[in-house]
Amino acid sequence: MNFGELVRPAESAAPGLWIAPACGGSRGTVGNLVPQNFETVVRVLPPEPEADDSPADYDWWADYRQLFEAVVVVGGAHTETPDRAWFATWEGYGFDSFSTLYAKAGPVSWKERREIKKVRAQLKEQDRQTKIEIRAELAKYPLLKHPIRAYYVMEGPLEAVKTLRYPGPKRSRDDWRNPDMIWPDDRSWIIVTDVDFWSLYVAGSTGLVDELTKQLPDHVQPAAWTDPLPIEV
Repeated sequence: MNFGELVRPAESAAPGLWIAPACGGSRGTVGNLVPQNFETVVRVLPPEPEADDSPADYDWWADYRQLFEAVVVVGGAHTETPDRAWFATWEGYGFDSFSTLYAKAGPVSWKERREIKKVRAQLKEQDRQTKIEIRAELAKYPLLKHPIRAYYVMEGPLEAVKTLRYPGPKRSRDDWRNPDMIWPDDRSWIIVTDVDFWSLYVAGSTGLVDELTKQLPDHVQPAAWTDPLPIEV
């Protein structure tokens, strides 16, 4: 029911309390979201949006997941604590706001309508119970306050980024859930994104950025703390 088998709730929000004081500048800028106590910061562009001529089996979400994994692999070589990292996910995604829908196409008889009503009532009760369980699970996660948002905080190895998932019932074939922030315990770097855009901002050493640029040349762009945050939908 939690965010993945490789992560567990943090004992407190303490591992992330350094982030907010390190942010600053105008609201809506990179430095207001990404802590500024690093040598440099870059923007990692998301995969190209699906186009009309994209292959039928094109899976943008799978590509986005692979981008996270690629960035974390590079980051893993630039930290002394790859086996202990912190993941933060915005509390406002509505993890407990789902509803199971049930309908039947075409005209239905009164008997079928009665059966549909019965099934819907059963599903509604199942949803209610599941939401109670999800809320109880989410209550185990401490909330990290940030100048812009608040986040559930969890702990695990960097490789856990591969298996993060939505809490609660499986929603789709690929139920992966990207985190909004990742940082290793030694704070050697941080990855930050947001609900309003898909790009990743990576702050760290020049060595990390050089390696990212080498490994992901089509995605990495220079960035500055004063840059306006993008809006990507």
